[in-house]
Amino acid sequence: MSKLKKLVKRPGLFFKDAIERRLQNLKLPPNTRAIASSYRTGKPTAILIGFSEWKTWMREILPGHNVIFMGHSPRPPQALLRTIPLYCRPEVYVWSYKFPPMVQDICRDHGIALTYVEDGFLRSVGLGIEKTKPLSLVFDKRAMHFDAQKQSDLDHILNSTDFLNNSSIIGDAHTIAIAIRNGLSKYLRADSGGSLRDALDLRPGERVVLVLGQVEDDLSIRFGAEKFLSANDLVEIAAAEHPTARILLRPHPETLVRAKEHYSDPNSVRHLCDIVDERWSLNETLDIADHVYTITSFSGFEAALRGKQVDLFGLPFYGGWGFTNDRHNIPMSTKRRQELSPIQVLAGALVLYPRYFHPDTMRQFSPHEAIMVAQSMMTRLAAEVTGTERHPLPVRRFDPIATLPEVSASGERISGAGGSHFREDRETLRPEMEFLAQHGQIAAAARFRGSIAAQAAGK
Repeated sequence: MSKLKKLVKRPGLFFKDAIERRLQNLKLPPNTRAIASSYRTGKPTAILIGFSEWKTWMREILPGHNVIFMGHSPRPPQALLRTIPLYCRPEVYVWSYKFPPMVQDICRDHGIALTYVEDGFLRSVGLGIEKTKPLSLVFDKRAMHFDAQKQSDLDHILNSTDFLNNSSIIGDAHTIAIAIRNGLSKYLRADSGGSLRDALDLRPGERVVLVLGQVEDDLSIRFGAEKFLSANDLVEIAAAEHPTARILLRPHPETLVRAKEHYSDPNSVRHLCDIVDERWSLNETLDIADHVYTITSFSGFEAALRGKQVDLFGLPFYGGWGFTNDRHNIPMSTKRRQELSPIQVLAGALVLYPRYFHPDTMRQFSPHEAIMVAQSMMTRLAAEVTGTERHPLPVRRFDPIATLPEVSASGERISGAGGSHFREDRETLRPEMEFLAQHGQIAAAARFRGSIAAQAAGK
């Protein structure tokens, strides 16, 4: 948008930007009052940069710190940034990559800890743009998980964790996977109660290829893709590669809430696809899809957990482990050092990596408790949408050891699975066992089960 157009259409934004640019060149005196008060309690000072002003709940998340908000603009005054080392025991928290490079220089030169913060993969009822509190956050001291060129804490977790010998972590992962298969998603949303298959008039057996749109100026595309592709570009690729299939485009919900001029227009490819509007939940859309195309969307991971074929045109955290079709030339040797199953990646990304917070109290709690709260929210939402109360499947901690089949040391199956909680548990475990079988690790899994059983029997 030109300056003149901005002045005419959005004068408030025009003058705000002008003032911020002016402030950059001013030599502001240090915030002496805030600096002095930071020493009164002796607590470390959490300096937040790039956080929107409404995210005041960060004070509840960091109760052991003096919390200072130091500007939401990507260009806070340099004079203000230079005061960071003057605070009592400063620690810097930045929202994603929304901060100037000078911040990294200051932290490096003064030995100040720098932590990247972002919404977790299970976020909230409602979008971040609607200023809803998050159900989870990630705190990464290396880099953002969507950065294809850098090693993040999540990369380290996925490369170094022994998932085969940690039943508790895998159990929590299966609990989350079951909830996802039952409709849980990043942005908690109730189903419409209708039938998308009927609305699209799909023929029996007709193959469906789903294109998942994203916020096209999102940092996950900028840092996670080899080159820029819009959702419309993916529709054209999918249509060319699957001429007999039904192509669906699901635009990202945020682009429907606040469309920007530079976003691609879904109507431009309406002749190639059906557009899934906001009436239909992600759960309903994934249910009818056979194949998914996306760049870096987390919804692609939800599709993989449902057993869908997923083509990636970027490198999100779940790409490159062996269960996605990675259609890019981004080097992965330093970021991906082993093959993992979807459940193992889920264990790293949604059990070990994030912190979960109760949306009312912001008290930190376990992934298992977070799933129970999320499903309770989903129940209330469903009642509002349909006018009737719906009860989701009970959230029960999954025990992968109890459902592993008995096998000999050579990997030969001896008996069927036993002690399963309900049918979805066994179905969720099936791809995990297939993955183990393909890599010759069933014997190891059997020995693992035997050792756990022996511990339980007190041997």
